Amino acid sequence: MRPITNRVLERAFEIPLPSIKRYALLLLGRNPEADQAGGVQRYYRRNEAFMVYLMAVMVKDFRMKLDVAKQHIIKTWRELEEAGILPSQIWEKDAAEVPDIDLWIFNPGLYELRKYIERTEAEPEWITVPRAPGEVETGRRTEEYDYRQFPLNPPQLTGEVYILQLKYYILRFRQGLKTLL
Repeated sequence: MRPITNRVLERAFEIPLPSIKRYALLLLGRNPEADQAGGVQRYYRRNEAFMVYLMAVMVKDFRMKLDVAKQHIIKTWRELEEAGILPSQIWEKDAAEVPDIDLWIFNPGLYELRKYIERTEAEPEWITVPRAPGEVETGRRTEEYDYRQFPLNPPQLTGEVYILQLKYYILRFRQGLKTLL
């Protein structure tokens, strides 16, 4: 298997190279192999590369600021490891064996890790609403999950909620790297 570098992450996920370098510097610090010299290629372990990829997802897709995304990743990383959802833990598993986990982020710092036991979606129902420009889709979902909330004493919440479907992102990360490596 080839090593994971900035160029591999750039090609696999179409993240601009300067952004990858910025995220890596924020999350992982300076490259220890580069010392003070520039131009030395940075190599990532799988979990480190996933950390950089997750930062890119939070900034690009969820429109978080860099320091906010960094804070969320650092505060939830240990919980993700305990839940068994990191690349080092699921790399060789089938997609069906990967746990179905969502990370709910309530600003400014309450987290829920929901591990789904069963998640089924019903067929959507279409209803016509008076004075509406069309029909509205409604659907019912049944979900059973275990969840863990941390920290125990949450701060005052502002109302923003981000939901990261980690199973989707971990499988996308794995597939993107396997096509290039």
